[in-house]
Amino acid sequence: MKRTLWIAVAAAWAALPAFGQEQQWNPPEPIPLEELAGFERYYEQQDLGSLDDSLTDDQLARRLSRLYRYQADLLLAQADGNSALGAEILHRALGEVEDLADQPGINANVRWRELFRSLVTEHDYYYGKFLEDEFGSIFGLRAEIFEELNKLEDPLAPAKTPAPLPPIRTTIPMTENRTVEGVREWFLTKRRDVLIVWLSRAKTYFPMIEPILKETGVPDELKYLAVIESGLNPKATSRWHAVGMWQFISATGRAYGLESDAWQDDRRDPVKATRAAAKHLRDLYYQYDKNWHVALAGYNCSPRCIKRAIRSSGGKVDYWRMYKYLPKETRGYVPNFIAVAQILSNPGAFGLPTDVTAPEFAYDIVPVTGMLSFETIADMVGANVDDIGRLNPELRQGMLPPSSDPYELRIPPGTASRFVAAFANLPAEAKRTAAEHIVKRGDNLGKIGRRYGVSARDLMASNNLRKTTIYPGQHLVVPTAGGGGGGQASVDESGVRTVNWGTHVNQPIALDFTPKPSMARTTPVRQTSQAAQSSSRSSSGSSNARTSQPRQIAHTVRGGDTLSGLAAKYGSSVRDIRQLNGLRSTKIKRGQTLKIQPGKNKAVVYKVVRGDNLTKIARRYKTKVSSIKEANNLRSNRIYPGQELTIISK
Repeated sequence: MKRTLWIAVAAAWAALPAFGQEQQWNPPEPIPLEELAGFERYYEQQDLGSLDDSLTDDQLARRLSRLYRYQADLLLAQADGNSALGAEILHRALGEVEDLADQPGINANVRWRELFRSLVTEHDYYYGKFLEDEFGSIFGLRAEIFEELNKLEDPLAPAKTPAPLPPIRTTIPMTENRTVEGVREWFLTKRRDVLIVWLSRAKTYFPMIEPILKETGVPDELKYLAVIESGLNPKATSRWHAVGMWQFISATGRAYGLESDAWQDDRRDPVKATRAAAKHLRDLYYQYDKNWHVALAGYNCSPRCIKRAIRSSGGKVDYWRMYKYLPKETRGYVPNFIAVAQILSNPGAFGLPTDVTAPEFAYDIVPVTGMLSFETIADMVGANVDDIGRLNPELRQGMLPPSSDPYELRIPPGTASRFVAAFANLPAEAKRTAAEHIVKRGDNLGKIGRRYGVSARDLMASNNLRKTTIYPGQHLVVPTAGGGGGGQASVDESGVRTVNWGTHVNQPIALDFTPKPSMARTTPVRQTSQAAQSSSRSSSGSSNARTSQPRQIAHTVRGGDTLSGLAAKYGSSVRDIRQLNGLRSTKIKRGQTLKIQPGKNKAVVYKVVRGDNLTKIARRYKTKVSSIKEANNLRSNRIYPGQELTIISK
């Protein structure tokens, strides 16, 4: 999903370091801090523009300035050992990066690319490297897929070789075209090992996902979305804070009841996250005119990104019409979902094993209060620490969270009675609960420890502190049997129960060969384009008004074309061409067809040299500054050497 947490900065992304192992410590969840207040107030007074529109150079520069300030303050927070402040700064910086990534043409900005890499480096340093799948990161796989799809010349053309699937209908159309075919072939030829891993995990988790999707009233095939999001890995974490099997960011997770703190992250709980994802997808479906393909795209990119694509495609809420207006990753997202669904729903048809084995997702639930460690729990039930961790992936510290409310601990099936008996025999000091202490000015770890009867070392261990530095307003967990933490720990035997989600049986899904609107290649556009090229060639040597040209022509972009050049060539303006074609930036691509309304004005392309300004240029060509700004869609008087301007004189 965005999910949005994916940023298509191809040049920077390709050079990023590989993922490694996740560190054993995690900074506390970011909290608002007064240290940032003055900094934020300064930028509130600046013209930062609206992210719903293209930013001017000045507005982008101010936003980049704020990101550099975030980076500097992050380094200071790290130097002071202030992990919570650092987490908050990093959280805000990455949120701003995510928003800016949707800006048209942003990837061409050198400063942006360098700053992007810099903040990714800070993120990796701060949080450590992330957990990697057995056969490589899901995020690395996705990047490879999208690069492969970029090589297709006609991505929405009908597929050459239909897959041999029986006709079983689905609610979400399983469109079959060259893009889907390309993803499918890539997986089958280059990542068969990964597909087998996913088949195994599907046997474990699909029996849990399927009934939750059904009770929420969303299509069963959405279960394959968790595969392309995370590889069905509950601990998957992206560089942009998207976490868990369904890749929720913090804000979206909280909106659907998934809380997270230093001890527990509900986004990594497979059951809770699946319920939240089902509700979120249902909301997106209704938000986007009951179109499942667009809802899936909305799961991957921001509402602003979808809104812009809908507007650019003529206001139609249709994924395939919107396709070319979407970011690179979102263009590949739905085809990726369809291809993986086709393969995993019928592995035998694609030469994959049908007898993959996997453990069932089954467990006993025991409501427990008290900060028991995974090691203690494993000893109590005769399991190993990894077993407890796999059943409770949402627990971040290898122990139960400090709370006076019972925590529903998952343990291997059939071990509940053994756990209850072992708990009764634990020594009193092992049955500890915890208090929460909010640091006040003048506090230090020794003073706090003496108040609660614990050592500074215990406080550091319970709060994952690497230094003794603390600050006013910080929340500390105090391990103690008293002190307001709820008293003696206990087990609620009335809540003990066994859960077995059962087994999964593959149900092959059908392909949808219905032609899509944007897949039709009609000849009138090509003929008009060719006529326009011929017309432009015949009149290119004349500087007179092109009165013989039609009132609107289609021009096919060729190498070296720019909007300024085309505006001058046809006596139009950059602003008019952009408005006529719904362009959000001045970037155009070879082969793109542009509608152009020829004018009767004389136009030239002027290349700015050092020392120029708009007033000087306007005098030279006997026009007005306002006319130059309008023709070139300039929002300020700022110009720079080498810039091309269309100059139109009456």
